[in-house]
Amino acid sequence: MGGIGSGQWGHKRHTLDACLQLDIRKILRNRWSGRLKWSNQDGECLASIRLQLGFQSASLDYSFDGERRHYDISLAETQCTYGGTRLWFLCPRGGCGRRAAVLHRSSGWFVCRRCAGLKYASQSEPRSARMQRKRDKILRSMGIDPLLRRGLDKAAANALAPLQQVDRGRLHSR
Repeated sequence: MGGIGSGQWGHKRHTLDACLQLDIRKILRNRWSGRLKWSNQDGECLASIRLQLGFQSASLDYSFDGERRHYDISLAETQCTYGGTRLWFLCPRGGCGRRAAVLHRSSGWFVCRRCAGLKYASQSEPRSARMQRKRDKILRSMGIDPLLRRGLDKAAANALAPLQQVDRGRLHSR
């Protein structure tokens, strides 16, 4: 079992950014109902959908590859810790029923991330890229532009030294 070259190295799944998303939080925040449109950077309409939000379900009506789709997605409500409620989509794929704030279009249907087989972009990043992103986040929190980090003054470089040692310790401890 196992061995050289075994496993799913190099296995490419699509990322969340590569598909259309239906986000219940944005829908509620912006009080969207009726026709929703997805556009590219040039303003061209990529897709549109008719959405009717009810008390216990959301009704979707759209076309995919010339085939008309119409189905209802159940909604669930949970209590928040400090009061209020949160609304969720229930994944419409048979047997799943997971609560999800965002549904993704996969094979023409809006389903949860797991059913769509999608992953976050950071899940396919190499370790070095994740560490670089963490470093850049720390630099930004200190008010330093990560792109201009070569021009750090000595005081800022000395302030970063302990953080760099912590990261090196994590790298060698694995």
